[in-house]
Amino acid sequence: MRRIDPAAPSVPPVFSTRGQLGRDAAIRYQEVAVPWIHGPFAAALVELAAPRRGESVLDVGCGTGAAARVAAAAVGPTGRVVGLDINVGRLEVARSLDASTERGPGDPEPATIEWMEASADAMPLPNASFDLVVSAQAIQFPPDTDAAAAELRRVLRPGGRAAVSVWREPSTSPLFAAEIATVVARLGAEAVGGFLAAFEMADPARLVTSLAAAGLENVDVSRIDLLLDLPPLADWAPRHLAGTSVAPALASAAPGLARELGADIAQALADYMTPDGVRVPFSSWVIQGRTPAT
Repeated sequence: MRRIDPAAPSVPPVFSTRGQLGRDAAIRYQEVAVPWIHGPFAAALVELAAPRRGESVLDVGCGTGAAARVAAAAVGPTGRVVGLDINVGRLEVARSLDASTERGPGDPEPATIEWMEASADAMPLPNASFDLVVSAQAIQFPPDTDAAAAELRRVLRPGGRAAVSVWREPSTSPLFAAEIATVVARLGAEAVGGFLAAFEMADPARLVTSLAAAGLENVDVSRIDLLLDLPPLADWAPRHLAGTSVAPALASAAPGLARELGADIAQALADYMTPDGVRVPFSSWVIQGRTPAT
């Protein structure tokens, strides 16, 4: 994995065609967003879902594999973990991480992770093949949410569990609110359209309805609220945006615009400065349910 030099200029990576993250953007996402935001939320979701040793787990919309790797450690070598994503760039990064050990001394041996390129609403997987399906901040992206919910139900075994997380409204995660406002002000509303898609399930009622209609029982909603320490925002926030759908607009912007964005975002979050750095709250919904036992 390439590391990012903190002193280097904030040069946005590029997107590939079909709206997919190119490898450079996927690397940026893994190195900038996952350690600070998506990784902690993926770990919290898997902890709530509580995979057991020897179980089979599917991570839908796995990205670069944050939740899949936590699940692999939980189920151990006798378990099975599949990470499924439509984005080729992120899967390529996920495979490179999977090939390099992240185990510390004394850590249990994890399951081997299988990586699969596919859409959540058309998964090439057998019926009733998983004990647990998780999806961390991804289930809102498939074109057909009802179809994705039906697929999730289809691949679960009798008595299987599902746990999916989606972001709450941006105002509950001030970094996102500041990034959206700043991008709109500096680059226009069109630049933030894809970024806003991450909040399409900010009202979880639609997803609850889809999962219940697909056949999950005891569907309930809870929350994950985390207070996260972030790096200095003037440099880090443009790097974070460069690993999202804002990247094309950043790539075509005037030189120096990324630094101006970073300064604006840092100023907007000045109230979250502490003696130890920037500490910002984030919040997501968690929707859980299970299939009938028979």
